[in-house]
Amino acid sequence: MKKRLLLSTLLVSSYSIANPCLETQPALNYVTEGERYGTLKATELSVQQHADLLSLMKNLAGQWQGETLGYSCVGSDSSPQQNSFAYTVSLNFAQPTPMRLQAKLDAANQHQRAIRHNQLTLIAKDNVLRVDETNDAGNMQIDALSNQQLNSWSLSRSGVVSHALKRDIQLLGRQLVVTTTVYSNGRLSSYHQSKLNRR
Repeated sequence: MKKRLLLSTLLVSSYSIANPCLETQPALNYVTEGERYGTLKATELSVQQHADLLSLMKNLAGQWQGETLGYSCVGSDSSPQQNSFAYTVSLNFAQPTPMRLQAKLDAANQHQRAIRHNQLTLIAKDNVLRVDETNDAGNMQIDALSNQQLNSWSLSRSGVVSHALKRDIQLLGRQLVVTTTVYSNGRLSSYHQSKLNRR
């Protein structure tokens, strides 16, 4: 267990090189010019992207299990700090219709205490991919899409705090890598990377 925690700490520490705490959020494509925390412009899917998305959703369907490493950012702008973590995770993708994918993630810490239950729904309708909502509030900005990969941005809000979530999903044979980077009010606030194997 000590070796695993040490390895987790080393891996999480290395994230800080690529993603320093409180770094500024990259520019996104908003509906209104110059808008910082609003609605993203919907990415209209091409015929090829629609086919790739259908294939990707089909390939993701099922149960996956593995580990998540990451960190959350705390402290002031002048002295940001990383709180690292490691979870064991179980991820289930259900596909009730060909262009709808529902993800449910359960995570537990090293003492096997449940700590997180996240749910997410990807919905493709009218040549637009959205997350959780079928209206503009669920719009996603797609940076890359193939039958093995989806790199996207979406927005959410918690009270007065706006979040921009960068999600990178990549299939590597029977392994799935899901990376989520969260920017809160324009500054990086957390980073998670899950490496999962099909059950």
